[in-house]
Amino acid sequence: MRYPTLWESTSLLLVLILPTYADQNLIQAVQNSRNFSCKEPQNRAYNLQDLMQEVQQNSAETPTHPAYIILKRCDAHSGCCHTTEMSCFPVTSWNYFEDVEIRIWNVETNKTRNIWIRIEQHRKCACEESNISDRIAQESRKPRIKILSP
Repeated sequence: MRYPTLWESTSLLLVLILPTYADQNLIQAVQNSRNFSCKEPQNRAYNLQDLMQEVQQNSAETPTHPAYIILKRCDAHSGCCHTTEMSCFPVTSWNYFEDVEIRIWNVETNKTRNIWIRIEQHRKCACEESNISDRIAQESRKPRIKILSP
């Protein structure tokens, strides 16, 4: 009777163990995506200067504080949907606006002043059918923002 070599024994052991390990990995990945379902908006950090570029009226002014603003957002990275044909989007009827005080610095006068802005927040997310262009458009969409006091 011939006994298997060490190499043959190890190979046989790997063939028996690897599918079980791979299956456990897959099960864990599926469970992780179920636990991170598209329901609640996630915090996202936005550079305030970038957000204010489109609404600023005086090019000599720049926002200084806070440097970043944290917003609740529903986007393609906010949670998992059940199929690849769907993505996480905000339920627009649940969106709301929050008023935030920020500090603006004027380059010409070297003075600062505080102003109020109104910025869009997401309250609820849901999965919607989407394609790649929908997801790209959603990722490039900036939060709505409005200056309340000049």
